[in-house]
Amino acid sequence: MKKEHVFTSLFPQDNYDDNRLNKLANQLVRFIEDFLVQQQFKKDKALKYQALACSLSHREDSRYFEVAMKKWEQAIAGPGDSLFAYLSRFLLSIQHLSHHQVHENNDSYKTVLYNARERLNELNHAWQLFFELERIARGKYVGDLFPPARPALTIEMIEALDGREELLMIRLCQKLYLMSAQPDVREYFDVAWEALRLSCEQLSSEARLQVLRYLLNHCIARYFQGAGEFLQLQLDLYKWGVEKQVFIQNDMIEDTIFMNAVITAATAGDFKFAEEFITGNKPYIIPSRRKATGKMAHAYLYFHREEYEKAVREIDKLRMQDYDFAIRRQSLLLRATYKLLEQGRADFGDVMDRYRTYTHFFERDSYDLAEGRKQSYLNLAYYVYQMACHHPTYGKEAPKPVKEIQAELAQKVPAASTWVKNELALLSAKKGN
Repeated sequence: MKKEHVFTSLFPQDNYDDNRLNKLANQLVRFIEDFLVQQQFKKDKALKYQALACSLSHREDSRYFEVAMKKWEQAIAGPGDSLFAYLSRFLLSIQHLSHHQVHENNDSYKTVLYNARERLNELNHAWQLFFELERIARGKYVGDLFPPARPALTIEMIEALDGREELLMIRLCQKLYLMSAQPDVREYFDVAWEALRLSCEQLSSEARLQVLRYLLNHCIARYFQGAGEFLQLQLDLYKWGVEKQVFIQNDMIEDTIFMNAVITAATAGDFKFAEEFITGNKPYIIPSRRKATGKMAHAYLYFHREEYEKAVREIDKLRMQDYDFAIRRQSLLLRATYKLLEQGRADFGDVMDRYRTYTHFFERDSYDLAEGRKQSYLNLAYYVYQMACHHPTYGKEAPKPVKEIQAELAQKVPAASTWVKNELALLSAKKGN
């Protein structure tokens, strides 16, 4: 809407005045900001009393400051441990340490300083672990952007810290770090998973989701690397998350979590859970992404039910500007078209069209993927092409023998590796190899 139209609708009797309209707009922005702050204070008691304590810290009379500090302490001691709880406790100690009356009493100062140091140690351990977990997790997608946060963050140190029973979230992060640092040791995953189940009620809702996300990402990565047993483990985690109502935070669910849950269930053949997850959680996706996310989820359901034409139609309903699903879209279209070739509903040329579009998409590298992840997607295209060459409509030189293609899987690991293995096994049986 043009500014002139806005002004006329507000002041129909007056001539247009740009300065007046801008002044009104600035006032409206300030009003909205103040309103949002007030609403946040109503919801977040810790934030409210933190701000109050800061404003009272320089007064001569410390009574009201102490009341605000006590209220702040009570608020952050609320339901459940989390990484942010360590930050809040440290900020509380620093605020207490900065008050002028603390400096007038040496005994009091020593106590407050000691507490602040303890909170700093907690914060340091918690956030060093968090940084390492994020560095390892994101490295799978974007490569190693940073060196380790702290060379001394060794397994021996982690195990030594594990005895601090009062620091629940730190102990959980320690177990997650061991799992992430040595992903091939299955025992570390089992220990971390059991620790989450046992401590669930003691964690904040955000912390539950955070820990569960690391476990899920670990399962996804291991399954992606060809460890097939992690598919069922991943599904178990999603079912547990639904049972404990972990995924919906502030009346919203992340569309990435939504999609991964549906894909996991569909891949595992648990279509009932996939459908129930869509029905129960789709209303909580933010409106701007809800429709596209729903279509992509249903496309995966159709694909794994072997209704490939329906899957392609559902994907084609997605607008090309739905970039969030571009990688999933390309991968699913390529595989679905190959299966339509197998069913006689597409020809080799259709697969090649999808193949060229797919490889061009990844060669452009618009997403700046980690080299290993990008290569795994290109490997998927390679295997689909090699399998398609065995179809009668290929009609060129003799295709590469299936056994030779299967032998490449160990070194040339594709995305959707289990699907590729299964398709090669079907092709081998069909060829009588």
